[in-house]
Amino acid sequence: FVMNNLYWIIPVAVAVVAGSPAALELLLGRYKADPNAKQSGDRGDPILSLAAAQSHADGTRMVGMLLQAGANPWVRYGGSDVINSLRSSKEAYAHAGDVPPKVKAAQDAMLREIDASIALLEAARRRVPKPARY
Repeated sequence: FVMNNLYWIIPVAVAVVAGSPAALELLLGRYKADPNAKQSGDRGDPILSLAAAQSHADGTRMVGMLLQAGANPWVRYGGSDVINSLRSSKEAYAHAGDVPPKVKAAQDAMLREIDASIALLEAARRRVPKPARY
């Protein structure tokens, strides 16, 4: 029994973009949503890359959930390798200059989450061979 992508991708994308690990867990577990789905049918970024782009604890948690559910760690975000995109984001945050202490604390938290997502993706890539067409 195969469901139409429209049925599955939209809820999975919404769960990820909304930062809802509980919704993602429900969709992956109970409804067997595809962890390799793309945000818009056969187009758009993979759901895993959307989760990695969420620079907060729920984003990192969702990266782990998707990888555990079988997501391919060799994904792109906006046309670039997702790890390279995360490193670019990290560099931008790191060079933000003088900011108020509360903003600095938030940036530091985002940097830690970016590092955690990169670590999860790198560990998964050590277990999964790089596809020929990557």
